[in-house]
Amino acid sequence: ITVGTGTVTFTVDGTFTNSGTITTKTVTRSGTAITNATNSTVNFIGDVDGAADTFSINTFATTYYNLTFNATDGTSDIFQAGATLTINKDITVTAGIFRANSSNLSGAGASDTFSVANGAIFEMTGTTVYPASFTTYTYGATSTVRYNQSGALTVTNASYGHLDLKPSAAVTFTLPGTLSTIVGDLTIGDGSAAGIVNADTNDPTLDVNGHLVIAASGTLIASNSGTFTVASNWTNSGTFTHSSGTVTLDGTSQTIAGSTTFNNFTKSVSSAATLTFTAGTTQTIAGTMTLNGASGQLLSLRSSSTPSIWTINPQGTRTISYLDVKDSTNSNATAISITGFNITNSGNNTNWAFNATPSVSSLAPTSYVNGSSGTDNTPTLTFTTADTDGSDTVQFQIQIDDTSNFASPVVDYTSALASPGASTFTVGQ
Repeated sequence: ITVGTGTVTFTVDGTFTNSGTITTKTVTRSGTAITNATNSTVNFIGDVDGAADTFSINTFATTYYNLTFNATDGTSDIFQAGATLTINKDITVTAGIFRANSSNLSGAGASDTFSVANGAIFEMTGTTVYPASFTTYTYGATSTVRYNQSGALTVTNASYGHLDLKPSAAVTFTLPGTLSTIVGDLTIGDGSAAGIVNADTNDPTLDVNGHLVIAASGTLIASNSGTFTVASNWTNSGTFTHSSGTVTLDGTSQTIAGSTTFNNFTKSVSSAATLTFTAGTTQTIAGTMTLNGASGQLLSLRSSSTPSIWTINPQGTRTISYLDVKDSTNSNATAISITGFNITNSGNNTNWAFNATPSVSSLAPTSYVNGSSGTDNTPTLTFTTADTDGSDTVQFQIQIDDTSNFASPVVDYTSALASPGASTFTVGQ
């Protein structure tokens, strides 16, 4: 039975035996159970009306062997199952959204495969229990597994495409001790209830090759000993508990959005790259801050909107080299030392120990300022020196010549180093 456009209901009131392939849209069963032959396949497809449609799957059969979903109308069609589905072999989502709504999915075969293709979505809502009995889980790099259910869950170990943890009720997600790479994005919240991802229990190493997003309702509790690695942007508008773990940004140019307190934080590159901080945010590093570029390949630290300031508060060890810094305020009481670390000052930085140029002001007496002259052979000159680097000492140089080009100064005096402030020099001293 092949369903085209429109609404078609296939109702079985007796016993139906399927030994081949059924391609269908909306299926309802009443009466006795349907029997599917071993290795038979039931294909659910969408229509071609160009609209986003939802197709309901009631209890069509007691047991399926191969079950596939393929939205021929694109990725917007939803196949929604609200019943217990027992699968003796494979589930394949080729296109569209397969939504398990308060379903209990289980596989009983020795080599069952749960597969979600690129662009397709597997979504869990209600009280659905993740199909944890399948032997193999295959997720395309651009597929999405989305948790919208209301029950606590241990996330299955798999190599995910995009992973969305967006519960509709307060839920704690536990990460397993081994969690494979997330090829795409990891999003925590907003479903919009509190979604807590707890990595502290089993200390996994989490590798996200896309964006990591902690939404307003989301909480991410880091590992005590594991490392969170993110290859794209880090966005935090929720809660991040750093435990005693490490966050490493291992992409090229990346952005940190929102304010976060990290334990250990690392970003090191071998080719020139930019780490951008959202203007007005503060990044606190309680443990070790590691920021490294390479010779001739600087890691540039920039505000998302120059000259607006981004703030950093490194409270522990600072390991830095080959940086180019701009628009940054170090809010920690201890200035960030740059001596010998090949750090470039691109301006508008506070409490980084760059050597600012001293200044001089309040030149007097006025009779000797701006090319004026006088008859005193030993006048006392007064002026004020200043240096924005508060701990620095300064020195001044006085030159007096009887020609305007200062080719052969009569007086050429350089003072000793001293604290900046009001100074005097008497000619002939």
